[in-house]
Amino acid sequence: MAKVDCDFSQFDKFVGQIEEATLPEIVRTVESRAVNKLAAEYLKKAVKHTPDRGVQKIQVAGKEFITDSEHMKRSWGAEPARFVGGHGYLAKVYNSASYASYVNDGHRQHVGQFVPILGKRLVEPWVYGKHMAEKATKHTRRISSAVLEAEILRYLKGVFRG
Repeated sequence: MAKVDCDFSQFDKFVGQIEEATLPEIVRTVESRAVNKLAAEYLKKAVKHTPDRGVQKIQVAGKEFITDSEHMKRSWGAEPARFVGGHGYLAKVYNSASYASYVNDGHRQHVGQFVPILGKRLVEPWVYGKHMAEKATKHTRRISSAVLEAEILRYLKGVFRG
């Protein structure tokens, strides 16, 4: 009978890499990085859909007003992802402009009311919302699987190349 020698050192190294790659703290790091990327994608889409007219000078009754309608666009922000239990992560995305919800959802207004900064009277009883948050949410849900998969693959490539 023939004698066969096998060297399992490479296999043992591979098993060690797999055990190290599945440590809970490392898995949490990968998950939180993916959630942060999703929050960034949400912000990018929300800012894109937030309306603005730029900085304008308006003359009303001989007075000049400068309006900055980009305030709401610049008010988007996100907190870093944090672990909330199980495999759950939360990255809070927000708009700090006080009127952002009215622009997003729509709002009532008083027909005939004079608005000095616009220099005219309101004619419509309802202003329809721009729904920038809903558009960003839809986009983020659509790409979430791809972002998570890309983050996992990036991590695994780093583990098995080293």
